[in-house]
Amino acid sequence: QPRSSTGSLLTAMLEFSTNNVGAPVCYIELSTIAVSICSSRPPEAAHTGTPAPQAQGMPGPARQNSNQSIGVDSTGVTPKQTPRRGGALICALFHDVDDGPELGRLIATELLSAFREQFGASLAKVGGGTPHINLNEFDPFHTRIPAVLRGLVVPVLSSLSEHKGIVMALLLTDDSHIAYCTADGIDGLGLGANLVALTNLAEDAMSLRSDVFHSVVIEGGHSTRIVVRRLPCTQATLVAQCHTNVSSALTNQAISASAKLCVKYFALMDNLSLDAGIKSM
Repeated sequence: QPRSSTGSLLTAMLEFSTNNVGAPVCYIELSTIAVSICSSRPPEAAHTGTPAPQAQGMPGPARQNSNQSIGVDSTGVTPKQTPRRGGALICALFHDVDDGPELGRLIATELLSAFREQFGASLAKVGGGTPHINLNEFDPFHTRIPAVLRGLVVPVLSSLSEHKGIVMALLLTDDSHIAYCTADGIDGLGLGANLVALTNLAEDAMSLRSDVFHSVVIEGGHSTRIVVRRLPCTQATLVAQCHTNVSSALTNQAISASAKLCVKYFALMDNLSLDAGIKSM
């Protein structure tokens, strides 16, 4: 369908859902295609302090059928002004069902955030009552999409580190490069060397049982637990520092969810031939 028809249909669906259920649709799943939808507060709300809904949604590998899957073409990402909803900006991401709602929400939310950051001034004009806007003004955003996708690991690990009982999280590649770390001052080379030694010992031990290494948990004598999770089908390891006074079942559940997203992240980077390197903060 034409972009305008798709946008109008999604807008009507969001309005219907909000009016009848009290909350907007955030995910639609068909037989092979899914749509992840998020929205942000109207530009005028940001200026006046008027309460408005925050972005809906957040934190599958998006495969390369997937110019649609990541919104590279004109129909994949549909930011559309909707004056009837107070000027809220909506991002609709069309992707494969196998990608899952978590990855879809993550990509849609990050794209919408980047779009607002880049075109805030133009969006404010619309929110202020300017009746028309030239959509061609937004064409340069397509060149920013790869950078947004490279940065997906940042909100994943940041969200993990904010989970109760988790102090720090980092993603380390096999060449001892820290893709991202939620804490400062981590030596990637030193940590990488120690992890290689640790994983080699773990693999040797598991091979005696004809099994494979998956994860290692190191629990200190005081209040720290370190979880080392090898990410399958990738060249990376997820490391999380946890408090021992919080149930390991709770922290392991959060770590597992983040690990699945990281696996899909690396698959996405591989399918799009993008470098997954992110500077630590």
